[in-house]
Amino acid sequence: MGKCSDSAPLNDEKTTAAHLDAARIRQLRKQNMRRKYFLYATGNQMDKIVQEIRKGYLKAFSEHLERADGTHFYTTDLFMFGLMDRNIGLVEALPGLINDKNIHALAPLLRVQLDGLLRLHAFRIVEKPDDLVRHMIKGGELRKFNDKEGKSLTDRQLVNSLKAELPWVESMYDTLCGWVHFSESHIFAVASEGRGEGVIEIGIGAFRKQIRPELFQEAIEATKAIHSATTEIIEAYFASSII
Repeated sequence: MGKCSDSAPLNDEKTTAAHLDAARIRQLRKQNMRRKYFLYATGNQMDKIVQEIRKGYLKAFSEHLERADGTHFYTTDLFMFGLMDRNIGLVEALPGLINDKNIHALAPLLRVQLDGLLRLHAFRIVEKPDDLVRHMIKGGELRKFNDKEGKSLTDRQLVNSLKAELPWVESMYDTLCGWVHFSESHIFAVASEGRGEGVIEIGIGAFRKQIRPELFQEAIEATKAIHSATTEIIEAYFASSII
């Protein structure tokens, strides 16, 4: 009676290929697990940061109301209240976007939050902040209002004015604008390096290639920087009633 072989020859090409595929699958599973853990930890970290940001705005708001008890409010106060309320709403949406790995929605929302900081800074460089508020309440565009030097309050002018105080603001502005306006950021988001030389892997929607996890950590650091600066300026305004 002949003996049955219970294993294939080591030099069998199909077996070798199967082993390679299995190793590749294990590697991908490990990478995916690491990404999931990173994003889970990042999402939890973001939840705590959102709580701190919310707490900071509510503290500034309540303390200002207590100090202003029985006194008049300025029109600029209304701008501050509206900005804080919008920022709380925006930042509360971020943890879910990080958990969903939705960089296409996350980055534009960060740009909107940076926009709030830039508009807040505008009140520091105009002759009469109350006039700027009235201009905005009437629906006027910010870029059609001038600063103390007669320069239009365009985004770029605000960035140039603020970057001496906050050096990171220019690179952050340029990066986030790349996610708002369709650019190479969106093109490269669908493609990643493939398994062979000159090969790329492409996927969209649910099949989108993995965004590098570090990008979400950078988004968290950007969130912290934006709201830390915003809160500091608002608190300074409330303390003196002059930005």
